[in-house]
Amino acid sequence: MDRHLVWPDLLNARDLGGLRSASGGETAWRQVVRADNLNKLAPAGVAALVAYGVSTVIDVRDPRELAKFPNPLAAKPPQGVVFRNVPLISDAEWEAIKDPERRAEGYVLTAKLSHTNIANAIAALSDAPPGGVVVHCHAGKERTGIVAALLLSLAGVGDAVVADDWTASDAYLQPLYEEWLANETDPAIRAKRAEGVVTYAEHILDVLTYVRRSHGSVEAYVLAGGVTADQLDRVRRRLISSGG
Repeated sequence: MDRHLVWPDLLNARDLGGLRSASGGETAWRQVVRADNLNKLAPAGVAALVAYGVSTVIDVRDPRELAKFPNPLAAKPPQGVVFRNVPLISDAEWEAIKDPERRAEGYVLTAKLSHTNIANAIAALSDAPPGGVVVHCHAGKERTGIVAALLLSLAGVGDAVVADDWTASDAYLQPLYEEWLANETDPAIRAKRAEGVVTYAEHILDVLTYVRRSHGSVEAYVLAGGVTADQLDRVRRRLISSGG
């Protein structure tokens, strides 16, 4: 079964199922899907999402992004589909990234300053009704990738596999990258910007290292952010295949 989902108008939709855990099991299929911006979805894409069994969409973009690029499932979700906007980036992080020195901390800054927001996203997934859950941001690789990495870690998936899932986005997002770079005619600037969109394994491994050093474990980190023990248990039960 291919984890990459060919849903019309999306580039980077992937099922988090089928990944091996440390216990020898694997993550469950059709439970959590990571994706790029659903604002692109035409009726055929919405139909594919519904046919896949999705019952909840968690949009982790900022409300300002949602206003600029509306989610078609927000105003009028299909019958049986719940829409939630749970912004991942906190006001404190938006302020901090104005400082180049803080921005240099990379995604660790998100783990530090958007801790509660990250926990809110995981709690929203835990509280979702039965069926699949789509988590998405704009490109579906950074904010969505942080949530996916923590979810996979909670399911017992090893760091190397988590990092592979993190870097996999680049292969699917090339058309979007070309769109971003299309108006840049200076070769040097274009090359620099092209390098800037490349996704590296250490980006997410640094986040996992910070989480464990600061809180002892991924579990302790999400609990400290506000996820309850019951929600953590429900997340794990959703993610872990009954055969694993």
